Amino acid sequence: MARNNYNIDSIEGNNYKNIIITAVVVLVIAALFYLLSVYIINKPDKVRIVEGSISYEQISAGSTFSMSDKKYLVIFYNRDKGGDITTAVSNYKSKDKALPVYYVDYNDAINASVTSKDSSNPKATKASELKVKDPTLIEISNGSISQYIEGEEKVIDYLS
Repeated sequence: MARNNYNIDSIEGNNYKNIIITAVVVLVIAALFYLLSVYIINKPDKVRIVEGSISYEQISAGSTFSMSDKKYLVIFYNRDKGGDITTAVSNYKSKDKALPVYYVDYNDAINASVTSKDSSNPKATKASELKVKDPTLIEISNGSISQYIEGEEKVIDYLS
């Protein structure tokens, strides 16, 4: 009869060795995740967080005829390059009997359909008919155009 000679000490020793190696590997991985988490959390932000705000004065061109005021002004211009017009609007708003002023930045993609380099439409009755070129001020009274002023200097003169 053949005798099975198993070395029980070496089997149990291997088991302990494997358990210890596994425990060390798990601890090293846990430590790496912890350090990585601490680094990510404490990493200085490169993104500047700016609180959002709603501009009640900036409107889309499609809203030109549908504001709730009975009489108001809508100014179409490039807000980034409209320094003199922006100053004139600020001065106008400080007047006692100033009408509400809304502006349409015609460089915004949403307003591209109303800008034209060739012609304008001062007789528009709805937003889809509206065409402007250059800075333009439109006075809306009861949902229709009562004044249409084209050109930066003329707009500034009106607001003065």
